[in-house]
Amino acid sequence: MSSGKYFQDTYDRLQSILEEGKERNIERPIIVEGRRDRDVLRELGFEGEIILLNQGMNLVDFADEIATHYSEVILLLDWDRKGEELTEKLRHLLRDVGVHCDLRLWDKLHTLLSSHISSVEELSFFVQ
Repeated sequence: MSSGKYFQDTYDRLQSILEEGKERNIERPIIVEGRRDRDVLRELGFEGEIILLNQGMNLVDFADEIATHYSEVILLLDWDRKGEELTEKLRHLLRDVGVHCDLRLWDKLHTLLSSHISSVEELSFFVQ
């Protein structure tokens, strides 16, 4: 496969993954690490609720706060080592307080892009 075809296929798959994420975001909030992550998702066309993890609250209090408002969330933290560890910790804390974490968007982006980028913020490279 030529490199041009590879990049086009990767871009097409990315667009499909993002469209699925946008649809799910209409019904459930996405949790991201910071303001720039939220801004990039908005630039990519995500219109649903986006919650910032970095609000100066510890993870236990954050999970408790989320549980008072939601039964399901989409987790979309970075897919570098720190982000993976944070995703696991938060997923367990949220599960313990009865919140289901949808990780499909994270899994698909990690599989497709982890050799190219490692953060949600870096999705800005794909904003048209």
